[in-house]
Amino acid sequence: MAGHTLQSPVRPSAQSVRFALATTADDSDIRRLLREHSMPGDIQLTLEREPNSAFANEIAGDIHHTILARDASSDDLLGMGSVSIRDAYINGRIERLGYLGQLRFATPVRRAVLLGGYRLLHDLHPSLNTHVYLTSIAADNHRAQRLLEANLSGMPIYRRLEEFVTLALSTRQRCQTRHAIRIERANPALLDQLLACLHRNAKRHQFTPAWTARELPALRNLALENFYLAMHQGRVVGCMARWDQTPFKQVVIHGYSRRLALVRPVLNCLAPLIGLPVLPAVGTVLAQEYASHLAIDNDDPRICRALIEAMRADARAARRDYLVIGLARRHSLFAAVSAEFAHRAYRSILYSVHWRDDEPAGSIDNRMPHPEVALL
Repeated sequence: MAGHTLQSPVRPSAQSVRFALATTADDSDIRRLLREHSMPGDIQLTLEREPNSAFANEIAGDIHHTILARDASSDDLLGMGSVSIRDAYINGRIERLGYLGQLRFATPVRRAVLLGGYRLLHDLHPSLNTHVYLTSIAADNHRAQRLLEANLSGMPIYRRLEEFVTLALSTRQRCQTRHAIRIERANPALLDQLLACLHRNAKRHQFTPAWTARELPALRNLALENFYLAMHQGRVVGCMARWDQTPFKQVVIHGYSRRLALVRPVLNCLAPLIGLPVLPAVGTVLAQEYASHLAIDNDDPRICRALIEAMRADARAARRDYLVIGLARRHSLFAAVSAEFAHRAYRSILYSVHWRDDEPAGSIDNRMPHPEVALL
């Protein structure tokens, strides 16, 4: 597809901007932009994709495009954003769902870059075979929220849905949970039951991936034995997986706010007393695994706690500091997990996104949003 060129109205001195889809030749520039630009907050994080950004793209969906904005004169990378498409449950049916992510800017010419990128996304839209996209914006990134909710001409409609909380559960805390729930590791003989559990629970929610028998065992760095199953009378009634993505997708400490940097030494002294890891030095890759593929019959908190405790023990033995789980703030399991386990919380806002000339996102019913945190 031919690129677009847009003359920026924001800065008269700005050069023209060229928009195009990324190729393998762009990988080093993409990874550099991700390394150099952090998410805002008291703990500033970079979401990196070493050693090859394509590895993370593979798990995002069966279709993935990264849109790049480059200075037409110098060829410098000014910004990027991505779209991934996969099968997911919407209103109880398997539909094609898009996810918009990795929005990054290396220049203050943000509105020009943003609008040009959306123009190319709109051109792509008919080939993506979806009516609705999902995205998440950090809860404290009010500037981005105002911009995306402004309904600017040339941009799609953003509809605020839910607060989504990523809980980094400490593996250092030793819980005394007692339960009679039997936890097993998955094996090929239980694959059909595992998939049935995933599908019947995904159907109750919005935006949950519709995993298949072909896709599930083929996910990068996620073996079948990494799935933990809660069993009752020989039947799978809940599941989660320990998914270590650090070989291809890293969360790195980029910096701390001035306030947090001042109190960090004190907090690090207190951390072992409350069962939390210390706040690590800038440049540290967080030692974490995702608690992915969460599916629990009737959202039973006892099953959820039993699965998490089994996975935390194994993650601790593997020298992981955190087990990361993501839940909508009003999900019934959120209160149980956040109260039971020592954690650090990262809040974002989920949005549904649709184009003005397409099916309205208002047709999405009130089922609880439950996207896969390991794919966001």
